[in-house]
Amino acid sequence: MARVLIVDDEADIRMVVRSILEDEGYEVIEASSGSEALIQLRTAADPLVVLVDLRMPHINGFELLQQIDDDATLATRHSYIIFSGDTESLPVVRAIRASIVVTTLPKPYDMDALLTTVGEAAAATATHDHSDLSHPDD
Repeated sequence: MARVLIVDDEADIRMVVRSILEDEGYEVIEASSGSEALIQLRTAADPLVVLVDLRMPHINGFELLQQIDDDATLATRHSYIIFSGDTESLPVVRAIRASIVVTTLPKPYDMDALLTTVGEAAAATATHDHSDLSHPDD
């Protein structure tokens, strides 16, 4: 089963999402900031499904995605899901994701949508073929 990295500065959100995903058999790790996420992404032994919140202190989700986009290995090795209530910023995300395959999951999330989106990303990550991911925001 795929490993999932939850990147969100809100501990309660990480805890709830972690619980849901672990109940489905996913191994879950967490990062409370973009800088923590970068370390975990660079040191991960296997590809990850990464849930990224956009609004965080220090390195926010936008800056994190820009740094990932600048690193071809990070951009193609992992699958990224924008997990945010900030849907007004999606055009900005589309502009910076030149080499990153990104799908979106708005907060508040529907549990079935969360599991479906993570499942699709996990399947794409397992085959290293990110073209299977849907782009509902395109």
